[in-house]
Amino acid sequence: MRPDLALRRRRTPCRVTPAPVVGGRGHGSCSLSGGELRLTPFRPLPAAERTALEDEARRLLPFVGGESVSFERR
Repeated sequence: MRPDLALRRRRTPCRVTPAPVVGGRGHGSCSLSGGELRLTPFRPLPAAERTALEDEARRLLPFVGGESVSFERR
């Protein structure tokens, strides 16, 4: 396991953080607030991965009760 990911997990004990998955791998975390599904990638993403992540998030909007998708930079 990458040390930086292990550290993030320790900060949220006893809680599962939703993670957007593309190609079978988690690429970040997500949260829903005020109808906005906010994606926070673990690292800068190449354009193709970012597009795939946005497409997947938009597909999930009806299931999570969201209205829009946004990205936060780390």
